[in-house]
Amino acid sequence: MPSILATFNTIHKALQAQQELLDEGFETVQVDRVSEFPTEPISHINDPLTDQAAGLTSITQTGGDELSPNARPLAAADIASSGMAGAGGLISPNILLTVVTDEKSLSTAKQIIENNEGEV
Repeated sequence: MPSILATFNTIHKALQAQQELLDEGFETVQVDRVSEFPTEPISHINDPLTDQAAGLTSITQTGGDELSPNARPLAAADIASSGMAGAGGLISPNILLTVVTDEKSLSTAKQIIENNEGEV
């Protein structure tokens, strides 16, 4: 069975595409966030106003204080931590949608993904 891997810029669009694919009858549809830094999901809110932020990367990226000590300096040096991330497409899409389909439904799945601003 063929699979489609599609990237999205926002989790909202990926979840919207996932729901449309499920409504269309696709059974195996999964949305994940991918990152170059090893991390576990953040279990608390990083709020610098209440002194809950562990550092720059805990506020600006997924991970932060959840990163291993060896990965933190690399994450802090990343453009996403600098405040310049929104300038001119410096960040690659980090939301991955995976759908398992068959040959006859392949074009339908691609169309749904592209209608929700996903890139196949």
